[in-house]
Amino acid sequence: MIVCSCAAISDTDIEKALTEILSEPGAPLPTPGVVYRHLQRKMVCCGCAPLAVSTIYQKIDQLAEQGVVCPYACACAQGRLLKGTNDTAALQLMQRPPSGVAAPRPRLPLPRPPSWLPPSRPAPTPPSTMSWRLHWPMWHRVRRGTSAPPV
Repeated sequence: MIVCSCAAISDTDIEKALTEILSEPGAPLPTPGVVYRHLQRKMVCCGCAPLAVSTIYQKIDQLAEQGVVCPYACACAQGRLLKGTNDTAALQLMQRPPSGVAAPRPRLPLPRPPSWLPPSRPAPTPPSTMSWRLHWPMWHRVRRGTSAPPV
């Protein structure tokens, strides 16, 4: 299964990287950043991060069950991951059921214009035919020398 289409990383790549990372003495937390760095790849869009996290958790469990990696190292790594994600958006993301629909986002208020901008003014309206005497000089210039008022 392809986990990240940007960097072309599959779940087997993640499994190999986790095996190597968790086999090291004093293994770091197997976060997506550590795994991607170990694979010498970069996240481009970061849209694959939730899937990468869930794949890392699944692969850690599988490696512990198969006995490929020490189960205590896996449990320690998972405990440290959960400890680091307490009450954060990442923990809520991991606990959300995969088939559920995401809750609607709260509506944010519209931003106010900066104070240095002049206030907006209504568009000027053309003069009515009844007020032609007030605007006679303007109409006279527009009609180019004709002395008749606008009809």
